[in-house]
Amino acid sequence: MKYKHRIIFCLSFFIATLSVVSAQTTELTPTLDTLSEVEVPKVALPFKDESTIPNFAREAIEFLYNENIMTGNSDGTFAAHRNLNRAEFAKLTVEATDTKKYVPLASIFPDVGSDDWFFPYVETGRILGWWGGYPNGLFKPGDYVNRAEVAKVLVKAFDLKVEEKVDEGWYEKYFRALADNGLLAYGTTMETPGAGLTPSRAEVAEQLFRFRTYKLNNNTTKALESEESIAEVDLIVDESSEISEEPAAPKKPLLEPYTPPINDEVDFRYVDVDALPQKIDSLAGKMYIDKIWPHPQKLFVAPNEPNIELLKLKIRSEGGVLRTRSIQVKISGNGTFQMLSRIWLEENGVQISDRINPLNELIQLKFNKELVLEAGQSTILTVKGNIDALVDSEDAIRVALFLPTWISANTNKKIGFFPFSGTDVIVE
Repeated sequence: MKYKHRIIFCLSFFIATLSVVSAQTTELTPTLDTLSEVEVPKVALPFKDESTIPNFAREAIEFLYNENIMTGNSDGTFAAHRNLNRAEFAKLTVEATDTKKYVPLASIFPDVGSDDWFFPYVETGRILGWWGGYPNGLFKPGDYVNRAEVAKVLVKAFDLKVEEKVDEGWYEKYFRALADNGLLAYGTTMETPGAGLTPSRAEVAEQLFRFRTYKLNNNTTKALESEESIAEVDLIVDESSEISEEPAAPKKPLLEPYTPPINDEVDFRYVDVDALPQKIDSLAGKMYIDKIWPHPQKLFVAPNEPNIELLKLKIRSEGGVLRTRSIQVKISGNGTFQMLSRIWLEENGVQISDRINPLNELIQLKFNKELVLEAGQSTILTVKGNIDALVDSEDAIRVALFLPTWISANTNKKIGFFPFSGTDVIVE
């Protein structure tokens, strides 16, 4: 009898939940056809050139303007037909995905300053793997984006499924992912995507609006499917079986990425959850860190190429004994951490850490045994890796040691010109 009550309760709860989610969906997921029916505050567009906004993008621009995602120019115009540069597109993507901005200490790109308005947006997308720099290390914020670049970024930012095929351009899989979800740019098709064309502000606004609708509808569908699954489980309970009231212990993920908190007291340290504790010794010496020169700016590699030198450092002890346990490095670039199948650490040509498979852009390399340097001694540490077999042409990565706190040692006196960046490794 108690199971009958349970079934009725679950069905009632499920129906009520459907009503609530349905109500929320009506309010939060407007489409181009139903936007006028949604109770969203109507704000007149204050642009001098409002009459030049094309009809296909007008409702999208109104919505994005009301949501403070897209604004006008300092001269009072919207400039709907003007092309977007990389800096503007970075801001729009971060805002449209409701992503919290990362606030690192400095930019990895020499042409992006920490005082530039687009700095946090560029760094946020880079850290999340949405975009990277050019092989020469620049971001080129003033360059216009083309449709192929827009497609790749939006697929990554909205986490669309990508199907790999052989013998096709690097961008075709991204256009295919957009086409499968009805998210190609307005007026384009899979056969005529215009990959090299630079989209207008109006075109990107309309496309971003559809992406937001897709994201919200997709999240709602998952919520409904989850509730339906719960109801179905309750409906097929076997009365003769024993029911355990003790929930199963959650499985610990292999690696949890660290997200810096976004508040007034920003913690700039990226800390691995498995990091060894820092045991500071007041009698320990100073650690001096230098990058080994000459240092090649670029290194062109092939898929599946082994034993690639990513970063080379000299560690020196002065005034006392140094005991080092691990270092943490960060992989950045348009190739992301998946460009490496293995990464490890060597001391003077001898492997001193396990060869691990990167699971995140932040990688801690733990020494197999504590590295001890007496006062006056020095050693060479080299970060090496194997290139994965499944990489795209022109993918590029760079390994960097950003902060002194990324070195786990018995001293907090770590002296060097941080960050230390390695070679730009580029797939031919």
